[in-house]
Amino acid sequence: MSRNINFSSQIAGDVVEPFYAVDCDFSGIVTRTFNTKVMTTGNGNKYQVDGLQQYDFTVARGNTVIFDQSDNSNSNHPLFIVTSEDGATLVGGQIYSGTAGTTGAKNTWTVPSNAPDEVWYKCANHSGMGAKVRVVDPAVRLWTGYGNITIDSETYVGAGQLGGISSIGESNKVEAKGITLSLSGIPSNLMTSALYETYQNRDCTIYFGCLVNGQLTVTPYEIFTGLMDTMNITQNGDTSNITLNVESSLINLKRTRISRFTDEDQQNLHTGDVSLRYVADLQNKEILWGIPYSQVAKVVKTPTQAEIDQQIEDIIKRGIVY
Repeated sequence: MSRNINFSSQIAGDVVEPFYAVDCDFSGIVTRTFNTKVMTTGNGNKYQVDGLQQYDFTVARGNTVIFDQSDNSNSNHPLFIVTSEDGATLVGGQIYSGTAGTTGAKNTWTVPSNAPDEVWYKCANHSGMGAKVRVVDPAVRLWTGYGNITIDSETYVGAGQLGGISSIGESNKVEAKGITLSLSGIPSNLMTSALYETYQNRDCTIYFGCLVNGQLTVTPYEIFTGLMDTMNITQNGDTSNITLNVESSLINLKRTRISRFTDEDQQNLHTGDVSLRYVADLQNKEILWGIPYSQVAKVVKTPTQAEIDQQIEDIIKRGIVY
């Protein structure tokens, strides 16, 4: 099944540059725990996070970061998140519990949606001990050009020659055809974010668009939507490569549905909703086709006490009995 994309005749004769844009909806609900210690250096005390001195890391809005300060080296060095290096303004979402250097001491920080793009972790009592933390949106948005472009008020970062998309095919059959996304040359110290992200079965959308004389004049066209499946990471010295397999949304047609229109499933979804309580009895009902109603024998079934009680309760809930 072929498809023609018409970007109108206004771009005829101009310099047209086609591109792809990818929108991956990663999770914003990941929790990471860092074991924090204080080490003595020639430049004074410094925080050591998971064995790395003044670890500079990236976190997504909505994620939760726990700085565990149980190690006794943290004594008198409670850690807080601030808006500037060694500043005094705290970033929202922090809950400090315990006493630094004792068992159970920790700062639990759930990154708020309005957190700045850059924050710092620091000692409440001493300067120069912490490092920068980059704050990003959970979603990853890339395009196959250079620099940043804005699509539907969202910023897409240029991957240039570092990004790749496998061929996107269509056929005259209803079938699920997946794709593979790749990103190479990523600094190894950013791999932690990819390893901790909850990504499987989350949305991935690919757009096709054109720049006209270097400008985006027409809204890109959605050509693929699917669910992220498996991610593979290969480390090569200082840089790493990521490949991400994405299944077509049609894959849902092959998945087994475990939910049924039964009273039990309805109760699980909506506690107290008894609208489907008679569904199970329908399979035993006799259906007579082509017979006048007057010739059908009337069968009277004596209700159980439980059924009578339920019917009375339903009538009272509807306000018929006062």
